[in-house]
Amino acid sequence: MENRKPLKAIFFLMFLTIGLANPTPSFAYSPKDTHKALTQEIVKLYNKKYNNKLTEEDLKDLQKGTVDEDDKTRPLKHFYDPIYNKGIFSNMTSKQWAKDTSAQARGIRKAMVSDLFKSKTDFSWDRGVYEYVYGDKKRAMQTLGHILHLIQDASVPAHTRDDAHPDIFHQRSPYEFWAKKFNPKTIDVASKLSSDDIVYFNSLNEYFDSIANYSNRNFFSKSTINNKRYTNPLINKENIIIYNNQRFIIYKDNYNNEFKLAAVDLKRNLFTGTKEYSYFIDDDNNIVLTNYWNLLSKQAVLHGAGVIDLFFKEVEKEKKTKVLYNKNKSKLKKATQKTKSMLSEAWRSIKGISSKPKNSEAILLSVAKKNLDSKKNASTSDSAKSNSSDVLPKNNNQAESKSELVKNTQSVASENKSSTAKQNSEIVGENDVLAKQKENEVEKNNNIVGQDDSSVAQNNALMEKNDTVVVKDDA
Repeated sequence: MENRKPLKAIFFLMFLTIGLANPTPSFAYSPKDTHKALTQEIVKLYNKKYNNKLTEEDLKDLQKGTVDEDDKTRPLKHFYDPIYNKGIFSNMTSKQWAKDTSAQARGIRKAMVSDLFKSKTDFSWDRGVYEYVYGDKKRAMQTLGHILHLIQDASVPAHTRDDAHPDIFHQRSPYEFWAKKFNPKTIDVASKLSSDDIVYFNSLNEYFDSIANYSNRNFFSKSTINNKRYTNPLINKENIIIYNNQRFIIYKDNYNNEFKLAAVDLKRNLFTGTKEYSYFIDDDNNIVLTNYWNLLSKQAVLHGAGVIDLFFKEVEKEKKTKVLYNKNKSKLKKATQKTKSMLSEAWRSIKGISSKPKNSEAILLSVAKKNLDSKKNASTSDSAKSNSSDVLPKNNNQAESKSELVKNTQSVASENKSSTAKQNSEIVGENDVLAKQKENEVEKNNNIVGQDDSSVAQNNALMEKNDTVVVKDDA
C-alpha cells in the first residue's frame, strides 16, 4: 500500500499541471451539485432553529461561495488530517486555510501600505465577519459559503486521511463521485434532523477538529483501507454479515450508529488453500457508499448550521470590541495615526503652557478679589466707614481730603495684601499690584475729590467696581 504513494503523487501533480485552468477540479464533492445541495440543507436546518433568519438571497450568496471555493488551486488547501495535523503534499490544512487572511490574499497585500481586508481572493473567516459588520454583507455571506465548503470537505474521508484522489487514472474518490447524484432538488437531509442536534462549539477550529476526526476515525477512503498509519476504523472479521448476496463488515461510529463499513471479497488461495479477504467501499449496489452518505452528510449539515450560528455570534462580538476594525488598518496607517495623535497631544501641551500665565493671572486676581471682599466685609468695613468720614472732602479743604483719601486707600490695600499672603503664598505680590492700580485710580479721581456729596457718592461707587474700599458718604 505504501509503495503506491510515489505513483499517486506523480498522478496528482500531472493532474494539476494539466488542469490548473479548470475552475472546478473534480477532487471533492461536486461544487455545483453536492456542495450547493449541502449548503441548502444547512440553511434549512439553521432557519428551523432560528425562525428563518437567513433569506433566499442569503442562500444564493452562500451557495455561490461554496462553488467558488473550488476555484483554481484553492482545492489544494481542502485537506486536513487531524491525526497528523497536516494537509496534502505539504500544503496548509483546510483548518489553517479557513482563517489565514494573508495566505488567501495570495501575497498581494503589502502590510505596510495596504489594509488587511482588501484582497479580492481573500475569503477567510475574519474577512467574512469584518465585511458583515463594516462592509459588504453580500460578500460576507459568500465568504461564509467558502467556509461551509471547507467544513463539508472535512466530512469526506479522503480529505481527512491524506488521500489524493484526482479524477484521472482511476484515482478518483468513489464516495465523492457517487455523491454527485445529490443536488438541491434531489437531496433530503435537513428534514430528517432535529434542530436540537445542531453541533455547537466556541471556535471554528473546534468545528474542523470535530468533523475531521469523525470522518477520519470511522470511515475509509479508497486508498486507506486497513492502512497502518491509522488505527481506526478497525476491521473485525467476526463482524462480517451477508446482505443482498454480498459480504460486509459491520461497524459502529462514535454516536453508536451501526453501518456497513466495507464490502468483503473472499477468495481461496489455490496454492495454499487459505482464505484471502479483500475490502473495498464501491460495491456493485453502492450499499457502503449509501451508508457513508447517510452519516457523513448528516454531520456536515449539523456542523454547518453550528458554524453559521458561531459566525453571527462573532459578528455581535466584533460590534462591541472592534478588534477586526483595528486589525484591518495597515502599518502605515497605524503609524500615521499614532504620529498625528502624538503631534496633537504635543500641540495641546504647548497651548496649555502658553495660556497658563493668563490662567494663573486670572486665578490670582480672583483670589485677590475674594480676599479684598472678605477683608472689606469682616474688618475693614468699620474702619472704612470711620476713615470715610475722616477723608470726606470739605469744600473749603480739598488738598487735605485728597491726602487722607490716598493714605487710607494705601492702608487698606496693604492690610489686604498681608492677609492674602497668609492664605496663599502664590499671590503675595498680587495685592501690591492691585494697590498700585488703586493708586492710579485715585490719581485719576483727584479732580473730582472736592465735589459735593453727590460727586463723592459717585466716586465711592467707582472705587467699589475696582475692588477697593467702599467709601460711603456719611455726610
